[in-house]
Amino acid sequence: MLEGYDNLAIMSVVDRYRAVIRLRFLSEAEQTLRGLLEAQGASIIELPKRSEG
Repeated sequence: MLEGYDNLAIMSVVDRYRAVIRLRFLSEAEQTLRGLLEAQGASIIELPKRSEG
């Protein structure tokens, strides 16, 4: 599904047995990406932000 949207996000598989993926995306694409995923019934689990330094 995401492949149809050029440069919206980069997906990598975290756990193929539990269907867990990680998405990397630009902040400008977040609203579009969230809307698309929620429309498909996806559960979104946010990881804690990394501290910089």
